Amino acid sequence: MDSRNNLINFVIAISIIMGFLFISTFLVYYVREKYGAEDECRCTLPLSILVILLSSFGVLVGTFTYYFLDRSILRRKEKPDGIEKTLDFLENEEKQILKKIIENNGQISQNKLSSALGIDSVKVFRRLSSMEKKGIIEKQKNGMTNTVMLKDSLKKLFLH
Repeated sequence: MDSRNNLINFVIAISIIMGFLFISTFLVYYVREKYGAEDECRCTLPLSILVILLSSFGVLVGTFTYYFLDRSILRRKEKPDGIEKTLDFLENEEKQILKKIIENNGQISQNKLSSALGIDSVKVFRRLSSMEKKGIIEKQKNGMTNTVMLKDSLKKLFLH
């Protein structure tokens, strides 16, 4: 449906431009035929005012054309939604880890994280170290394991 609306907007914009060209051509032809053949110009509308009117009409047509085309272009732009779009700079495993942390209200033990994701604990340790360097998480020693917590600034962003 969105592509149909874009096509309709495009056709309307082209129609407006074509209409402007037709009216401009017709007015120029009319002025030449009516007032160009005689030596004396008996114009009721001075040529300078006609040029100003055509220019103003051209600006109006350009504005409407821009409006129609700009609306369709803005609709096509993707807006980031969800964690994957927001944190594209993370690797796939880091995204999985972050999702799991968020699912557990911003904190989870490193052992639970490793078993829940089915990823080797050494690999999880390396990914968590990388994420800690990036300022996404912080680790707190908790007995034989670490508690992995989302940074406060990201808690506000991802936890409701």
